[in-house]
This record gives sequence, C-alpha cells and structure tokens, in this order.
Amino acid sequence: MHPDHINSSLSRADVNGSVLEARKNGTLAILQRGGVLPSKAVSPSKTREQVQQEYLTMSAAEKQRVTELYGVGN
Repeated sequence: MHPDHINSSLSRADVNGSVLEARKNGTLAILQRGGVLPSKAVSPSKTREQVQQEYLTMSAAEKQRVTELYGVGN
C-alpha cells in the first residue's frame, strides 16, 4: 500500500473511464507491453521561407559555423 493511494482525488468511475478510453485508442495495449507512447505530431515553428531568409541574413562567420556543424550539402 502506498500513502498516495489513500488520498486519491479520482473516483473509481473516473479510473474505469480512463481505462476504457485507453483500450479504445490503443494506448493500454502499448503500455501493457512496456512500450512508449508516441508523441503528438507538432508543426514546424518556422516556414521554409523563414528559414531561408534567416540563412540569407546570417553573417559570414555564422554561415561558416553552420557549415562546420552540419557539413556541406546535408
């Protein structure tokens, strides 16, 4: 028995509802097998045009550093 379990704010119905939802969306099966839940997809924070413009406005030293980090043509 764990002390945190004594003072739970969740009702039995809440827990059962969470389990049913996890069964429906497939997360329960993943967790039962010891898997990791996939992260939610997020959209890029910048558009392609913004990244290109950022590169064009870099100083020569900054461009050199980027080339050193990522290589040419990568």
